[in-house]
Amino acid sequence: MCIEDAKKFCKFSNPVNSDRMSKRSIKRILFALVLLILWLPLVQSHIHFPKERALKGAIERVEKPTFHVDAWLQGNFQKKTDSYYNQNFGFRASLVRLNNQLRFWLFGAIKAKGVVTGKDGYLYEYGYIETIKGGDFVGEAAIDKTLKKLEKLRDTLHQRGTDLVVLFAAGKGYYHPEFIADKYQPNVRSLSNFDYYTQQIAKTSIPYIDCNRWFRAMKDTTTYPLFPKTGTHWTKYADLLVADSLSHFISNLRGIETPQIKIYDIEYPEAPRGRDNDIGDGMNLWFDMTNIGLAYPKYKIEKTENSVRPKVLTIADSFYWGIYGEGFQWKLFNGEFWYYNNEIYPPKNGRKYVKDLQKIQSELEGQDVILLISTDTNLERFPYGFLGKAYDAYFNQGAVFEALVQQYVQQIKASEKWVKNLQEKADKQGKNLEAVILEDANYMARQASN
Repeated sequence: MCIEDAKKFCKFSNPVNSDRMSKRSIKRILFALVLLILWLPLVQSHIHFPKERALKGAIERVEKPTFHVDAWLQGNFQKKTDSYYNQNFGFRASLVRLNNQLRFWLFGAIKAKGVVTGKDGYLYEYGYIETIKGGDFVGEAAIDKTLKKLEKLRDTLHQRGTDLVVLFAAGKGYYHPEFIADKYQPNVRSLSNFDYYTQQIAKTSIPYIDCNRWFRAMKDTTTYPLFPKTGTHWTKYADLLVADSLSHFISNLRGIETPQIKIYDIEYPEAPRGRDNDIGDGMNLWFDMTNIGLAYPKYKIEKTENSVRPKVLTIADSFYWGIYGEGFQWKLFNGEFWYYNNEIYPPKNGRKYVKDLQKIQSELEGQDVILLISTDTNLERFPYGFLGKAYDAYFNQGAVFEALVQQYVQQIKASEKWVKNLQEKADKQGKNLEAVILEDANYMARQASN
C-alpha cells in the first residue's frame, strides 16, 4: 500500500471522524423530523388524511372569512381568520381529545359544560341533580297559575274535539339518585317543580302520564336498562316503552284502535348507539368510557283494518327526539313535532317556525291530541311559551288585538314619511292626527287578524 492510500485509509477509519459523521446524520434526521411534524398539521388540514374522528357536542363552527379592505383595516378580518384557523388546524380533533383524556385521567376534569361524574362511572348533567333538590323551584303560585290556565285551555279544546295531554318525562337524577356523588347531597331536598306539578295536576281534569314514577316503579323488575351510564336521556329501549304506552294511552283516551309495537328480537351491541352515549360523546375523550350493556329491540308495527293513526301535535323538549327519530311520530301518529315550541318538524319548504304561524287556533283544533312533554329539569319553563299564545288566542282576543294595534301605532310613528302623509289626510278630513293614526293601525290589525 502506498503512503497516499494509507493516509486515506486512516482518514476514513478514524473513530473520531466516524463519530462526527454519525452525530451530523442524527442532527439531520432530527431536523427533518421537526420539519415533518411542523408541516404535517398544515398538510392534514388541506387533504384531511388521515381522517379524524370529529368532535361532538355544542361546537359553534367558525366560517372562513372573506377578505374585504374595510374589514382588514378595522382588524376584523384578522381576528376572524385567527379564530377560523384556531378551529381548523390539522389534527385539532385528535389533540383536543388527547388533552381532554389526560385532564380526565390526571385530575378527573371534564371538558363538557355542566357535566359531573357520579359513582361507578355514571355521568350526569348537573341540572338534573339541581332539579331533584328543588334548586330551580319556580314557586307554588307560578305552577298553580300555569295549571289553571292549562286546564281552562284543555276544557275548551275538549269541547271542540281535541284532547290535551301532559307527559312528564323521566329524569336521570330522579331515576338514579344512588349514583350521584355524595358531595352534591342528593338526599338534601326541598319541594321541586316536578313534585308540585304532579301533586296539583292530579286535582285537575288534565290527562297526564308520569314517567318518573312509572320508571321508578319498574326499576327493580325491568329486563333492560332505562338510562345509560354515559347518557342524559333515557335509552332507546325506554323510547320504545314510552312510545308504546303513549299509543295505548291515546287509544283509551280517544276510544280508538291505534297501531301497536311488537318486539320480536333484541340486539346487544358492545358500544352504545345513537344518543345513549350523548354525555360521553360530548366529553370528546380519546378512549370512550365504559357503559353498561344496553338493549336495542327489533320491532314491527302491527295494524288492523280498524287501526287509526290519530293526529297528534307534540310540543316537547329533547326527550321526544328518540321517539321522533325512530319514526313513531308517523308510524303510530300523524302530526308535527314543535321542538321547544320553536322549530317545527318535519320541516316543510325549508325550516319552519311556530312564531311564523298566523292562526294558532286552526293549528290546534285540527288535531286529535295536543301532547305536551317536559322532563323535570325543564319544568321551570314549561310549556315553552305555548300556553301564553294559545290562551290569548282563545280567551284574550281583545287584549291580543289591542296589543297588535299599538304595535302598528308605534310602527307608523317611527316613519316620518308615514306621519306626514297621515297629517295631510287628517287636515283634509278635519281630524286629529292621533285619531287618524289609530284608524290606520286598527285597519292594519284587522287585516292581519283575518
